[in-house]
Amino acid sequence: MVFQCQRDSFQKEYTTKVESIEKTENGSIEVTFADTVFFPEGGGQPNDEGLFTKSTDQQEFKVKNVIRRGPKAIHILSDDNDPLANLKVNDEVAQKINWERRYDHMQQHSAQHLITALFERECNYNTKAWWLGTDSSYIELDGDVKTPEMQKIEKLCNDYISQAIPVNLAIFEKPEDAGDEVTRASRGLPVDLSGPIRVIKIEGIDSNMCCGTHVKNLAQLQVIKLMSIEKGKGKVLVHFLAGNRVIQKLDDAYQREMDLNVLLNGGPDYHKDLIKKLQTTGKNSQKTIQKLSRELAAILAQQVNDQPNPKPYYFLHRSDGVEIDFANTFLRNAKPKSQIFFFITISDGIDSKSGSLVLQGSPEDVDALGGEITKILDGKGNGKNGRFNAKVTKLNKLKECEAFVKKYFENK
Repeated sequence: MVFQCQRDSFQKEYTTKVESIEKTENGSIEVTFADTVFFPEGGGQPNDEGLFTKSTDQQEFKVKNVIRRGPKAIHILSDDNDPLANLKVNDEVAQKINWERRYDHMQQHSAQHLITALFERECNYNTKAWWLGTDSSYIELDGDVKTPEMQKIEKLCNDYISQAIPVNLAIFEKPEDAGDEVTRASRGLPVDLSGPIRVIKIEGIDSNMCCGTHVKNLAQLQVIKLMSIEKGKGKVLVHFLAGNRVIQKLDDAYQREMDLNVLLNGGPDYHKDLIKKLQTTGKNSQKTIQKLSRELAAILAQQVNDQPNPKPYYFLHRSDGVEIDFANTFLRNAKPKSQIFFFITISDGIDSKSGSLVLQGSPEDVDALGGEITKILDGKGNGKNGRFNAKVTKLNKLKECEAFVKKYFENK
């Protein structure tokens, strides 16, 4: 079978008949048709989405996924459908795909063919794999791509787009009928393939077997932008955008630029300098805050040291933006005449329930209290030699912990 969607990528709606309806073990509903405009996931391209409508009563059924199983396109319906009671074999239906999604996939897929062909022709880099993502796509190449090479390929792509070079489709009964240039790729065909072979031809540039959907000429790509080169773990990926995705990227970038104009109180030509100034100011402010925080910790520690009759425990809970260095400074400076159990917490913000916990005292007290306090505050930590550190998530239960500590020392 050659799916109808593969014969004409621009087919938006198609009338056909239900061939089978099955409910799988996991509860999903699978439907096949005599023919279909829905593209099943494959060849690096995601599946189509959309709906079909019964001709008799105009009842709609949503298609959330389409997969290929041998020569069949299996349409998986949305969970909110109940077709078993309302849909029958041989019912006539009108299929309607999500055209915006389809056209986006056509632009990205045809762009990939063009980019791949030009990297091979101009740089002798072969494409090992490609991926059509939700926001951007990439091709994986077998060469060490340099920025000037990427810029050259991008310019060539857009030059060809301006020429509106045709993208044609040819169908062959067997791979070998397509010619030597195309049949080199036949080793990559699915083992369960049956039926004719489709070849996508960008006139004068590329000829390749492909099951996916494509534009009719390169002008419909509008524009191609090669975004970046990603290297690592034995891979070289070139990320790209085509067509409406380039326009959307420009819209997003422009909106961010306008937002930054307001936030930075300056135009785009000054953004870089204004951000550097903010970073410098922020670093200086952070240093000042850290210095004042340590001074405050030292003052609080001295107040503990000056207590004539200190209690066996001391609670210190801060939610004013201090860091763990505050607790360390406090404990280094706290040297009371008698041993005190210190219970210190620092929250991530004034309304936050998460933060850091530090316990310090005799090993006996820390061992007896650390685990239970951490449990109450829903945290994880460890300690030794009279010191216990933890990350906690329920600082709203501090009163419960304080009561637990008081009771422990009353009974000691």
